[in-house]
Amino acid sequence: FQIAFACTLFSMLNQVEAERQQEASVREYGQHLNSILKLLLERGTSTVIAHVSRSDVFWQRTRTLQQRLYVEEREITALSQNSPARMQFLSQFLTLLAKCQTQLDISKRYAANQESVKAAIALVQMGTAIDRLSSLVETVSSQQTVLEIEKKESQARLRKQTAQIIYLGVFGNFALAAFLVWYFNQTITRQFRKVTDNALRFAAGKTLTPRMRGHDELAVLDRTIISMAQSIDELRANERRLLDKTLDVI
Repeated sequence: FQIAFACTLFSMLNQVEAERQQEASVREYGQHLNSILKLLLERGTSTVIAHVSRSDVFWQRTRTLQQRLYVEEREITALSQNSPARMQFLSQFLTLLAKCQTQLDISKRYAANQESVKAAIALVQMGTAIDRLSSLVETVSSQQTVLEIEKKESQARLRKQTAQIIYLGVFGNFALAAFLVWYFNQTITRQFRKVTDNALRFAAGKTLTPRMRGHDELAVLDRTIISMAQSIDELRANERRLLDKTLDVI
């Protein structure tokens, strides 16, 4: 019972931990998606301001944001490795992200060549790609929200089942302990009664009951009483034989 209880409880706890880790992974995945969108918008804004103001500070900020985008892409790719569904989504996401960055680079090139109209058109196309990207992320986010709700319900069921198993285990332990106490009490009482009965029979000179089986203290005491009774019986028999021979001689 103890082994079965421990194995069941260990399995339930592992399931709860797996659900918790999966929930944390989903939350982290969503955070990286939102970070990529935010960085992309910031990079576009910084690029426009850099062209208008001709400020090296905004050009440096644009390059920094690009590096951070690369880091976020690596992070989200690593989180998607063990999930085919995530890899499928990531393929679409990275395609749209690459299109956004391509349009942004085209806009930068046109702006550098003083072709403002073409630069503006490229920025509009980038905005369209960003809208599609945002729509894709919102769709996935809504799906993840549904999954999180289902996982929370599943975790609640697992916690409830774990609590029930713990209560059952505690009750089972008490029941087992009570049974063992009753069993050993009955066994010891029965052995003690047998030893007492043999002692009374020995004192009354009656025939003793058979030897008690076992190796505990009461069984040893019972065998000792029987051996002592047998020794006394032998002494009495020898005494009677000696007395009979003496009478014959007389």
